[in-house]
Amino acid sequence: MFPDWETQETSVLVRSCKSPVVIVSIAIAVLSLLEAPYVSVAQQFSDKLLHSAGYMLLAVCAVWAIADAPMQRGVKYLLSGAYVVLFGGLIELLQACCTETRSGEWLDLAADAVGALVGLGIVYEVGVILRRYDI
Repeated sequence: MFPDWETQETSVLVRSCKSPVVIVSIAIAVLSLLEAPYVSVAQQFSDKLLHSAGYMLLAVCAVWAIADAPMQRGVKYLLSGAYVVLFGGLIELLQACCTETRSGEWLDLAADAVGALVGLGIVYEVGVILRRYDI
């Protein structure tokens, strides 16, 4: 049922599931570090929604990437959530230190964490439904 992690004999499907988390991570990093357009106070709310949506997608991809790993479900959610929040923190740190038009913000990191929690919740609920109906 689980791939042999010692010999790396994984199916094509399992290997391809890791690609989305890499692609989404790179996309978030690139978009987060590009020169920022002027954002008015009215647009601040939509900025937080974009943060939450991006990190929600990243959380879903992160859980999916390790779905077949031989560990308890709770550990998978914990590792995925930790990856997403730490990645968000790294991006905020890079924005504060390495860009002139971006700034690292605690509220952005909070929006990232909320998005991660929502994404993990969605994966959990979908898993409950799939197990309930034996799909």
